[in-house]
Amino acid sequence: MTDLAGTTLSWDVQGDGPISISLDNGIGTVTGTSLQVDLVVTKTYTLTATNANGTSTADVTVTVDLTDIDLSGQDLTDAKLAGADLSGANLAGTNLTNARLAGTNLSGANLTTAILIDAHMEGANLSGATLNGADLTNAKLEGADLTWAEANNATFFSSHMRDVDASNAEFTFADLRTALMTEANFTNVDLSGADLTGTTLDGVIFDGATWVTGETCAVGSVGSCVIP
Repeated sequence: MTDLAGTTLSWDVQGDGPISISLDNGIGTVTGTSLQVDLVVTKTYTLTATNANGTSTADVTVTVDLTDIDLSGQDLTDAKLAGADLSGANLAGTNLTNARLAGTNLSGANLTTAILIDAHMEGANLSGATLNGADLTNAKLEGADLTWAEANNATFFSSHMRDVDASNAEFTFADLRTALMTEANFTNVDLSGADLTGTTLDGVIFDGATWVTGETCAVGSVGSCVIP
């Protein structure tokens, strides 16, 4: 089992004559008896040893468990966490500028005041996550799941939110200026006090949403809020 500190693969290969040793997963030929690897998802490695007498292989699976991990306040700028399971993680105040988080499971995570500027979060699962006060300026969130998330006072300035499902989420007093929200689902979202100046709203569903003025959008509100 490993965490963000990585893990060490080690081996003991014996045989006659020169022995060629290699690892898969894009590593290739290795020397010595160990190698440090950094993982964010569970992965199986195959070691291949070859000499004049033939080839032998051995497998090892490294299990990664990052659920509920406490990384609050850490500097994870440029971190490569795509596809990781960070559900329930404490990332409050964490700097994730330009982090690779595509497909990452952040459901139920605490991202209060986290810095996610330029983060790559395409297809990420943020359902039930807390993003209050977080900065997602220019974040790439296409296809992300933000259902039931709390993003009050968060900044989504110029963020890419095409096809986001944010139904039942809270965006009160959020900064959504110039965000690209085409075809997003904002059903029953609370947008009270939010700033939508220059935001692209083509095809966005606002059924039952609470508009920036505090009024409720009628069913059938697409691209804009229809006040009954």
